Amino acid sequence: MRFAGILGLSLPGMKRQGTHTFLERVKTSGKFKHVLMSFYFPPLDSKGTSFFMLGGVNTKYFQGPIKYYKVDDPSYWKIHISRIRVNQTQYNGRER
Repeated sequence: MRFAGILGLSLPGMKRQGTHTFLERVKTSGKFKHVLMSFYFPPLDSKGTSFFMLGGVNTKYFQGPIKYYKVDDPSYWKIHISRIRVNQTQYNGRER
């Protein structure tokens, strides 16, 4: 199976002509209830392992509601971020 991009996770706007992205194939295969992907990054001071999950999320690795965002550009995994909070420190992004 040929993939475009890293592990074939590119959006359709980035793929090479004549190829299908991994997520397009997942969607048409019907093997996953939801075409979702999630990432887990453990705290830096832990000995935990980060991982990538297809088909959903594991609720033991997060707290609170999950927010979904549309990408800003159909060719890239880019979203607008106005601020990020890490523990008690907030980082502000550029205003549009």
